[in-house]
Amino acid sequence: MTPLRDQLLEQARLGPDPDEAPTRLARFCDAAGLALETIVADDDAAELLLALAGQSPYLTALLIRDPALLTALLGDRFLTREKDAATMRAEDVFGAPIAGTPVSIASPRTTH
Repeated sequence: MTPLRDQLLEQARLGPDPDEAPTRLARFCDAAGLALETIVADDDAAELLLALAGQSPYLTALLIRDPALLTALLGDRFLTREKDAATMRAEDVFGAPIAGTPVSIASPRTTH
């Protein structure tokens, strides 16, 4: 065990899924092997990894298959982009109600 692995596992135990996240994180660390310290090179990488391990088993499984994907995620400028309310409304393709906007009710379709 490495000090980084130990720190990550301890933080995972304090997160939103203390039962399963440490197991997912341990699998990630095993898959990363000697590259762990290179892949999780800073606090941003550790924070993202912990968030995914604690909240998304599916995405963590993808990272376990290819640990270097974490580096690619960190390089994506959209990861930290925040959208204002107008942009959120403009991109709302599902028509979900957003606070402050009128709710429309679609008429039911009839078949003949």
